[in-house]
Amino acid sequence: MTNIKASMKNLLAEGLYLIMLQKSFDKITIKQICDKTGVIRGTFYNHFIDKYEALEYLVYYLLIQDKMKYLESKQYNDLMHSTIQSIYEHKDFFYKAFQIVGQNNFDSILENLYKKIFIQVIDENKLKTKNLLVSKEFLSTYYANSFIFIIKNWVNHGCTTSQEEICYTLSFLLTKSFYEVM
Repeated sequence: MTNIKASMKNLLAEGLYLIMLQKSFDKITIKQICDKTGVIRGTFYNHFIDKYEALEYLVYYLLIQDKMKYLESKQYNDLMHSTIQSIYEHKDFFYKAFQIVGQNNFDSILENLYKKIFIQVIDENKLKTKNLLVSKEFLSTYYANSFIFIIKNWVNHGCTTSQEEICYTLSFLLTKSFYEVM
């Protein structure tokens, strides 16, 4: 039964993805997602509360779900390269997604997802944040927002910088102190 439920969630997320390539997110309705996927509204609501939750699932599916193996094996460079590759492959979608502003903006969706990843990295590597004046939640928010800032600028400028250069930039900025950069 779980596979059927996951398949339906994937179908609904794919419908949202296809519609987002054609119109802005704020103009998309649940009815349009249902029409695109051939399901009734009740089916949508069995899987998602609203289109924002569907979007969050879609982003998780595109950027994180199949990359957890890299996180679990501490292959952080592979995780980053794979993430950048996925963003590049779906750059038109991400360009549209970054246009979502307001209370449920896209940056917040990404921040919530990437904060969890950075917390997991901090926990797995037993980083001792108690020696710092910040918590691991603060630190994970800082790195998630730094990551998102770089990605957002890359996407909004048409992904013209190569994937390798973006990976290098991310790696450099996320692993060096301000003084090392200077």
